[in-house]
Amino acid sequence: MKNYLLIGNSSLEDAIAWKLNQESNIGNIFISHGNGGTYTKPKTRNIILNLNNRELIKEFLEREKINFIIISSYKNLTNEFEQAAQDLGIPTIGPTSTVISFFSSRIKIKEFFKKYNISSPSFEIVESISNLSTMIENYTTRKIIYSESQKSWKGAYLIESKGQGVKILEAIQESHEKDNKFIIENYQKGEEYSAILAFDKFNYILFPIVRVYPKSFDYDYGLYTSGMGAFSPSPTFSSSDITVLNEKIIYPLIEGLKNESFIYNGFLTIHFVKTSDKILALNIIPSVHSPEIETILPLMSSSFNNLCNDLNSNSIIKYILKINQGYSLSVVMASKGYPIDSEKGILIAGLDKQFNEINIFHNKTSRINYSKNRGFVTSGGRVLTLNTVATTLEIARERIYKLLENNEIFFNGNFYRSDIAEKYSKK
Repeated sequence: MKNYLLIGNSSLEDAIAWKLNQESNIGNIFISHGNGGTYTKPKTRNIILNLNNRELIKEFLEREKINFIIISSYKNLTNEFEQAAQDLGIPTIGPTSTVISFFSSRIKIKEFFKKYNISSPSFEIVESISNLSTMIENYTTRKIIYSESQKSWKGAYLIESKGQGVKILEAIQESHEKDNKFIIENYQKGEEYSAILAFDKFNYILFPIVRVYPKSFDYDYGLYTSGMGAFSPSPTFSSSDITVLNEKIIYPLIEGLKNESFIYNGFLTIHFVKTSDKILALNIIPSVHSPEIETILPLMSSSFNNLCNDLNSNSIIKYILKINQGYSLSVVMASKGYPIDSEKGILIAGLDKQFNEINIFHNKTSRINYSKNRGFVTSGGRVLTLNTVATTLEIARERIYKLLENNEIFFNGNFYRSDIAEKYSKK
């Protein structure tokens, strides 16, 4: 029996724990710090591990006989934790602190794209609010603007007119007053996707491509978020598109990672856009991502534990990824104010019910009593991901949105996008 330790408190850990719980050769799954959802799984145990105390970490790892560590929420990784795992020789699936430091910089990612000729939108770096104001004053075409301090698309702005740009500048001055670097990227009209790779030091496998919805409101209105919904597979992403993705983005990306000594055993998510004539990389995340992983894992029938074993032994090329037929669709329930700010501590109703053919993954939730499957409150912006797998997108949409429209799961101020996969549905 293998014992796992997952680091994080998001829907990433909840989804991975959900998948591992289905395997018979898994013992305990410890999660630091976890969330309300990870608490409810039969084999999981939420713990509070001091990630800055190497000796206490080693004591825990030895006492609980941890066989595998997964770093999914990589922002929580510390040098002390990394060293403790290395001291004990415990296999770790995930990026090193060096990789995390590099890919925490938007500017470095953009420069990495340029250096290795990875297909991506053109961009420029603006060094001050004053220069940003000048750029807006000289507005000519749609652009995306975000601060260097932003680690994801969350809160990025799309400027579609000079007047709108002036208002956005005022908002930026309030929310990013301490920032002195901004990235201006030419907006690319098209459908946005994510590709998740599992790779070792020699090879990689590609999971099914996921169609993603990063804007906060229906029909791509509102601010960019970390993701409000997803589905897979996409009927409009063809085998020829896969070929272009590999040749223009993945191959040069892997080559660049090797050249920079950034190769690690784990996962990587590429966020990209498909325009009318190009496929362009937008961002790289050195881990799995949400809601993509909550969408992929319910389709996956092969063993996640075996995947981790093959990643660790540099034999990912031997792994046979088995994907079930059908469509997986995920919709995120978010808290009022997200992505700028969000209400916390709001009681969530309906989580004590059983829903047929619906997977509920917790993101930002907390448990407020000791009764399983009930007593949860919101603790951040993206609160829950509701997922289902069906033979058609029409059936998948009907299941999810019937539950939402009837308020079978509810918390005050919640909102969600109602257009996930709508364009591809026959209804």
